[in-house]
Amino acid sequence: MERRGPFSFSWIVHKFGGTSVATGTRIKNVSSIVSSESKRLKSTDGDDATAVVVSAMGGITNKFLECISLAESKSPIWASKLEAIVEAHIIAVGELGLKSEQAAAVLIASLKSDAKDVRDILHAIALTQSCSKAARDMIVSYGELWSSRLLFETFKELYGPEECGYADAREFITVQETDVGPAVMWPETHQLLSKFMSKFEKPVKWIVAPGFVCRSPSGVATTLSRNGSDFSATIFGALLCATEVHIWTDVDGIFSADPRKVPKAVLLDQMTYTEALELSYFGAKVLHHQSIQPVMSNGIPLWIRNTFNPECLGTKITTSSALSSSPASSVKGFSLIDQISLLNVEGTGMQGVSGIAERIFGALKNAGVSVTLITQASSEHSVTAAIPSNQGTIAKRAVEDAFFREISNNLIQTVDIVNDCSILAAVGDGMIHTRGVAAKLFTSLAAAQVNVLAIAQGSSERNISVVINAKDSDVALRTVHDHFYNNAAKSNFVNIAIIGYGGVGSALVRQLKAVSKRLSSQLSLDIRVRIIARSGKMLVEPNLLDVDLDVAWMAPIPNSNHSVAKLLLADHPAAAIVIDTSASEAVTDFYLGWMEQGIHVVAANKKFFSGDLKRFEQMKSLVSASTSKLSCSFEATVCAGLPVISTIMDMVESGDEIETITGVFSGTLSFLFNTLRTSHCSFSQIVKTAKELVYTEPDPRDDLSGLDFARKVVILARLAGVDADLSNVDLRGLVPHHLMECSVSEFMSQLESRTLITNPTCDILNTANLCFSFPVDADIASRKEKAAQDNSTLAYIGLVDVASKKVSVSLEPIPLSSPLASLTGANNIISIKTKRYQSPLVIQGPGAGAEVTAAGVFSDLLQVLKRL
Repeated sequence: MERRGPFSFSWIVHKFGGTSVATGTRIKNVSSIVSSESKRLKSTDGDDATAVVVSAMGGITNKFLECISLAESKSPIWASKLEAIVEAHIIAVGELGLKSEQAAAVLIASLKSDAKDVRDILHAIALTQSCSKAARDMIVSYGELWSSRLLFETFKELYGPEECGYADAREFITVQETDVGPAVMWPETHQLLSKFMSKFEKPVKWIVAPGFVCRSPSGVATTLSRNGSDFSATIFGALLCATEVHIWTDVDGIFSADPRKVPKAVLLDQMTYTEALELSYFGAKVLHHQSIQPVMSNGIPLWIRNTFNPECLGTKITTSSALSSSPASSVKGFSLIDQISLLNVEGTGMQGVSGIAERIFGALKNAGVSVTLITQASSEHSVTAAIPSNQGTIAKRAVEDAFFREISNNLIQTVDIVNDCSILAAVGDGMIHTRGVAAKLFTSLAAAQVNVLAIAQGSSERNISVVINAKDSDVALRTVHDHFYNNAAKSNFVNIAIIGYGGVGSALVRQLKAVSKRLSSQLSLDIRVRIIARSGKMLVEPNLLDVDLDVAWMAPIPNSNHSVAKLLLADHPAAAIVIDTSASEAVTDFYLGWMEQGIHVVAANKKFFSGDLKRFEQMKSLVSASTSKLSCSFEATVCAGLPVISTIMDMVESGDEIETITGVFSGTLSFLFNTLRTSHCSFSQIVKTAKELVYTEPDPRDDLSGLDFARKVVILARLAGVDADLSNVDLRGLVPHHLMECSVSEFMSQLESRTLITNPTCDILNTANLCFSFPVDADIASRKEKAAQDNSTLAYIGLVDVASKKVSVSLEPIPLSSPLASLTGANNIISIKTKRYQSPLVIQGPGAGAEVTAAGVFSDLLQVLKRL
């Protein structure tokens, strides 16, 4: 049977929140939405009508409360704050663009008249330095009164004054205060509504009403407390016998979890009143639990919609929805309550003694402590209650006072508080009589290594709540959601950590952002960058590819390489990958540990692969022994994006034998001497240019000393079968000892002024005698001239001779006929002579620069992803 309300109309109620009416422009948009919805939902007989309830303009309620607080402290600033509130509404009147200037003037005059009343009340508060509840309610109610009047004026212009009515809820919605909040006195309210409606000379089809406001049984204006406008809308729905109530917010509806914390949260198209109640009690912010009761009692469908996406139908809340017998689809949503503490009361004297629980919760009630969750062991030895964190100390003291005698006699041994907790709740009508829901929930938490501190489930079976450590809450929420909604046993998402956010790291992020969606589609993988770390700081988000990193770096958290593995593995991804684009040796200490936990490593950091030989062999053993395609990729450590390492590894794996490897494997040194060959600039000027182009390491001495080059040669030698170490590299560097210890800026400033120092036999590891040849400008020019006379040019060469196990790095003259002399820019060249390739295989191309190196890292990452 069709519902009929006042004037025998079929009513639909819409409610718009503060963000929806934050400006005059948005208020106009509200009128457009209501008009469109009226046409969409138009009944066949045309006897339909619409009521619109509105909140105060966004932020206005808080601004009124600020005025009250300032007045109570006798701060004169309250007057200017009030003026700003009034001015915001006057500006909004102008933004409405009312056709009638007289209507706009009357509206502004009424705002100013009301403001005078508010000013008088605030002045009285300032004099007495106190504010009664009645005065507070009166002041803050003007937010809703003013916004609703603005909307009412637009309706009168759209539909005509005779079709519209303004319903001041203070004239009929009657409430009384109870321990659980304001309760509607329905008989009195219905009677007053009938009296109010009789004032209209003819039936009205468009009603605008302020939310939040109401009256006491004695007729004094009061409010429904915070979140009261939603409550107002559902009260109106019940009073008008509405066919539907639509709550318009700034989100598309109710999601299966908070989408800010769970990127894969899904919009729920339908849920039951009881499910909505459970979710609202347990922290879901879209709807207050009090607002559900009026529509639930009357079986009125309630919709949650988005003002800024009106095409989306949102979530429908009604008596029943589709149920499932499967544990995977039985949970409708998950919710978190943060800032929780656990109160634990334990004692042998509690067993079998009646009234203990009553005394505990009576003490908490008297202390004004709100209890969110209760659990008790069947032994009666302990009682645990979850309470707001800010009430922990009060709760502990209240219970200790109530049980002073029992504690003194050691009948109760413990009253303690566990801080920094959260409650995770799984909610769904489909959980009723469905086997395996709890098992699936706790299995997923165990997989995320989340410890459960307390458990509670009501006999209705609609809710399972667990108390966990707050630090694990986000991970726990994502994990259980993925297990129930995305079947994490077949998860298809990959978690990535990028360690190092300098030139290469930031370039890699840009490259990933540009293609991640296409790549995810092609590989059927959800690629998520969970962590980015640099210089003692780190960012942790569900997916940093969706985040404005410039903003995020304003509030990083302390970096801890120890936490990387836990963060990457917590939500049970299909794979976890650490990408190291740093130059930190400390980071490489974690490689083997990460790999032992099944985490792939992709690196541009040379220090692990050219460092301790034993660790290098352990890495190879882990990869070869892995049954899960574990990989450690380091192509970009030698020649940026050139396929040098993969080529040598393929040769060796196919049975070929490497004889010699020769070449220029430093883009930096290639650029320096290739530029020197054709330029009239001095060597020092070329070094400075290379640093500006990010062709050098942050400290150019890492390149000029030959140490960075030597690390690459050691890596190549090891791949070729030579157990090389930095200590047995014949290294002829380009930096004198007396320039090794100064700062980078000092080195750059002194670069041109130093004289030649030569000691070609120095041992690189003997830092006490460290002394490299440093060809200063004059000397380099001389050596260049001599090489030219011999039809040669200067090049910094690396050599691996497998037969003699010789590994060397030095500046040498090379014939102009050599392929090495044909290099330009920062290109690298590598000549590989093998048993099969007696005419050497030559690989040549770009070997330096952040973008090129990042591309090499990206190539390694792609290979890992393709193998998953």
